[in-house]
Amino acid sequence: MRFRLRLAIDDEDVGTVDVECRAAEKMVLFHMKHRALVLREAHITAFLRPPSSSTTARDPSQLCANVLSLVLQTAFPTIPWLTDDRATGGTTLLRKRPRNTSVGVSFYGRPSSDPSSTPMVNTAFDAAFHYRIRHSIECQIDGTAPVHHVFALQQPAIDFLRRIQARRSAHNLKLFSFETRSSRKFLVSDVDVFYDMYMQTPPTKRHVYEIIQDNVPCHLYFDLEFKPALNPHVNGDLLVRQLKHLVTVQLYRKYGVLVSVADDIVDLVSTAPDKFSRHLVVIVPDGCLFANNLEAGQFVKELLADFGLDGYRSDDMSFDVMGKDRQVQSFVDTGVYTRNRAFRCVWSSKYNSDRILTRHPDCHVAAASDKAFFLHTLICPTTSSSSSSRRRLLRCRRRRSSAARPQHAPYDCPSLVGTAVMNGGGTSPMPQLESFVTALATRTNGVDAAVRAWQVTHRMSITFHLMHNRFCHHVHRAHKSNNVMYVVDLVRHVVVQRCHDPLCAHYTSPPWPVPPALCATSIESYFPDDAPSG
Repeated sequence: MRFRLRLAIDDEDVGTVDVECRAAEKMVLFHMKHRALVLREAHITAFLRPPSSSTTARDPSQLCANVLSLVLQTAFPTIPWLTDDRATGGTTLLRKRPRNTSVGVSFYGRPSSDPSSTPMVNTAFDAAFHYRIRHSIECQIDGTAPVHHVFALQQPAIDFLRRIQARRSAHNLKLFSFETRSSRKFLVSDVDVFYDMYMQTPPTKRHVYEIIQDNVPCHLYFDLEFKPALNPHVNGDLLVRQLKHLVTVQLYRKYGVLVSVADDIVDLVSTAPDKFSRHLVVIVPDGCLFANNLEAGQFVKELLADFGLDGYRSDDMSFDVMGKDRQVQSFVDTGVYTRNRAFRCVWSSKYNSDRILTRHPDCHVAAASDKAFFLHTLICPTTSSSSSSRRRLLRCRRRRSSAARPQHAPYDCPSLVGTAVMNGGGTSPMPQLESFVTALATRTNGVDAAVRAWQVTHRMSITFHLMHNRFCHHVHRAHKSNNVMYVVDLVRHVVVQRCHDPLCAHYTSPPWPVPPALCATSIESYFPDDAPSG
């Protein structure tokens, strides 16, 4: 049976609550909006009734209290009823057991070790009530409690964030990750709550990253780095200044937007003697954002290609540096534009590193406070629903023309894309060829390969994007994070290995022969739009 009453704790009004007495379970259940609290029989030492003169028999509240009294007497026959000598004028039914004598250890926590301390019965009751509210996932989803929840895995954190966004407007929520001694954890939090806790954390203990979520509008950003020991003649500061200038030129040339190097580019640094490291965040005026970080990455690749800086030597300047394994690479890391990418937050360091990412002296972006500057450094900014609807999204989709670099045709010009559900037959148009390719990849290092996705291009080739096996014949080892692909030429009956890693972007392995019978499978049915008419 349920009642709607006013709840007071230590004579302090809490508000209107729904009270449910569950006799079979020996408990009283309190509901307040999306909040809930259970009071079990072991927690109740007595029921109190006011003096008879303090209430009016015809008062509706007294009639309700009388009914509740009968229900409580029936449900808890062993608990005594006493007269409330405080005569507060209200109807008080429950007296809670003092904390230092309570048997409900799991409800209140363990008793105080000091028996002489004053029992904090009502404080404990109230604290337990509000603790459950703040840590309830359902309350956070509904908006009753502030959002701040830690997950061991990334996907449950993303699912939790999407549940909130599906239920209500949640433009101030962010997904972060942080490194601990043994693992990386994921945090969904209101930005204001996160910032307060972040700044209370000692600087040497901050190892926090922003997760740049898939298909979320973002600022243009750069990760710039090289090893000074391998590049003693490279002037990193000069390269950064040149890059900033080229970015402003390309943004105006492509989108007609004017960006100020001094006022609109956040410059962060974590350089040490053994490593040059800078982060740039370009805040395009009028709230312009790239549609997602994949298209921001495509803009960066086009920028480097258009100015002749994509791994090829230029007469005027070069962004080439010597990387690990003595391989020439760009000091612009083009591998940071992937789905759900972790990007280090300002004032954080990597775990077991003392290189904290801080504001560079050349950064003159205006910010009224440290919090305002922190918000400027976020790749995916927090926005209100009204401002986000008015934002201009900058698009930069992958170029489909393969004339400039024909060796990239299978990767740059997909005509048909499908996701493989399982290894082998059924999901691609050529299951036998798929099995041949995965077997070939598996033989290289003994690690079982599987197809993640496939692409068919102009009926001339099919590309199998692999997972589980990342062995690259260019570096003669498996890549740590980037996958490889195998491209089958259906005309010449050969297969080559290519790579998603930016260091191997222009690499194509020597060809392996493919049995012609495996290339004979028809894929005409996958192009219905090209079927002859009449």
